[in-house]
Amino acid sequence: MRLKRFRLCNYKSIKDSGWCWVASDLTILAGKNESGKTAVLEALRDFDIEAVLPPTSTPIQNDNEPVLDLVFDLGASDIEEIVQALNPLLHETALERLLANDELALSKDYADTYLLPDEVMELIAADPNYEAPAVTTYLKTLLPRFVFFSSFEDVLPFETDLATAASNPAVADFAEVAGIDLAALAGLASTQKRKNLLRRSSGSEDRRPNPR
Repeated sequence: MRLKRFRLCNYKSIKDSGWCWVASDLTILAGKNESGKTAVLEALRDFDIEAVLPPTSTPIQNDNEPVLDLVFDLGASDIEEIVQALNPLLHETALERLLANDELALSKDYADTYLLPDEVMELIAADPNYEAPAVTTYLKTLLPRFVFFSSFEDVLPFETDLATAASNPAVADFAEVAGIDLAALAGLASTQKRKNLLRRSSGSEDRRPNPR
C-alpha cells in the first residue's frame, strides 16, 4: 500500500489543494516562499495514526475545520488481506465500492476521526447490521506511517553507534519507516550478517511495521 494522491481542505493557509498526485519513486514540492509547501508536509504528518490535528492546523481565512483526504494504491496482497478481514463487517456491495479501482480512500477530520468515502458510508447506513467504526478501526492498522523531519535537529547523523542508535529519534523514525529492527541489527556480531539484514529490509515489498 502506498500513497497515490491527496487533497487538503481548510488546512492552515490551504483552502483547497485539489487532488495532488504522488509519484511512485520521488515527489518534489516546488513553490514560492510562504506558498504552503511546509503546510502540505505537516498535513500528511497529521494524517498519521499517532498524530492529532493541532489547533494551529485550522484555516487562516475562515472558520471551517480541516479535512485531509488521502487515497492509497493497493497491491494484490493488500486487497486479499482487506477482503478477508472485512467480509464479516461489510456486505459485498460496500466492500466492492470501498476497494474500487484497487484503491483505498480515507479522510481524517479535525476531531481526528477517520472517515470512509460518502458512498460507502451511505451503503453502510442503509444496513443496520454493519458499523463503520469497526471498519475504520481495522483499516487504520494497515496505513503506512508518516514521518516529518521538521528541523536540523531531526537530520540523520552521518554515522551512529549501533548500541545507542535507537535512542536517536531521527534514526529510530527512519528505522521504523524502513522496517529495520535496530535491536536485531545491534545483536549481530558479523558485519556481513548486518549487511544481509539491511539488504533484506531495503528489498522488502512492504516496509510497514506489522501492528498486529
